[in-house]
Amino acid sequence: MKYVKGLDTLRALAVFFVIIEHWGWNPVVKPNTLSAYIEHIFLLKTAFGVNLFFVLSGFLITGILLNEKEKYKGKDRFLIIKNFFIRRSLRIFPIYYLFILACFLLCFPTVREHLIYFVTYTANILIFRRHHTNEISHVWTLCVEEQFYIIWPWVIIFVNNKYLKPLFIFTIIVGLASRYVTLYIHHNDFAVLVYQLIDSFGVGALYAYVRLNDKSRIKFESGFKVVLPIIIYFALMVAPFPGVAIFRAFGHVVDSALALALIMFAINNKIEWVRKYIMENPVLNYIGRISYGIYLYHYNLDPMYNENIIPYLKALGVSPAFTGYYFSYGMKLALLLIICSLSYKFIELPLLNLKKKFQYGAKKKDAVAS
Repeated sequence: MKYVKGLDTLRALAVFFVIIEHWGWNPVVKPNTLSAYIEHIFLLKTAFGVNLFFVLSGFLITGILLNEKEKYKGKDRFLIIKNFFIRRSLRIFPIYYLFILACFLLCFPTVREHLIYFVTYTANILIFRRHHTNEISHVWTLCVEEQFYIIWPWVIIFVNNKYLKPLFIFTIIVGLASRYVTLYIHHNDFAVLVYQLIDSFGVGALYAYVRLNDKSRIKFESGFKVVLPIIIYFALMVAPFPGVAIFRAFGHVVDSALALALIMFAINNKIEWVRKYIMENPVLNYIGRISYGIYLYHYNLDPMYNENIIPYLKALGVSPAFTGYYFSYGMKLALLLIICSLSYKFIELPLLNLKKKFQYGAKKKDAVAS
């Protein structure tokens, strides 16, 4: 599978939604406005950015593993899995553990008290058990992804291909059912465990699987074009009513469908101006490449700036224009991009270059960025 620049643009879009979910995007959101609608659908109830990341992961990881499985024809299975884990470790672990170390040294109470959860990528379990968030709650999604990575390669490489399609469909059902049980039978508002979100990964995996065969791909994409408007109609009808329980349980399905539609568009787009100015936009592509760092660092930058920088500027008698909502938002974004660019250049990229020593067998230019 060739590297698709448009998927980096989707990463940029995903992390943009995550930022506005956590930082907010409008100081006053009035009811029955476009702002309120977007906030309700994409931010508060279903966290679209996170789900887009999950579907992308399911699609890319499954595609990589299926391609290598086909290439080696059942041989060197453990070599594929070994290289997969090494490459993932080089991408994920370094700045994550540096971040956790920084939080520990800065005396973040939850990190100090429950360090083992953060070191072992099980902070999502901590949130689920305690029924409330903490000062670095956002890492729960990274824990879910890591738990997915531990299980998924063994499934893809060792399960016969003819059983994979029903298996992916099964994961979608499991995610739906377990999330409903969690929310409305156990009354736990934190559906943050990997099996409760496996449907998002399963949607991406299913599309990666059907792309192995052109006939299956065309049939799937044609059917999806019929199903997607129905799902969107469902979202439009149900989302404006906060009390509708079904949307909270099934909202991830809406997100996953929209995420899959974006992935299909990024891969199949034939509109030249969209390709040139959006999907292959160098700025968006770069933001997509550093999106992991953006996700990791953004959550704590917001309160640190609001609680330290703004009061300091006010104490200096700086004009309110420079301490207001919009200017501060812009400054936080600028700082975030600077921090993440430095992190990417001096920490992440040197380690990512080591991935060349653990190629699956594909040429670098044909490998999917992962």
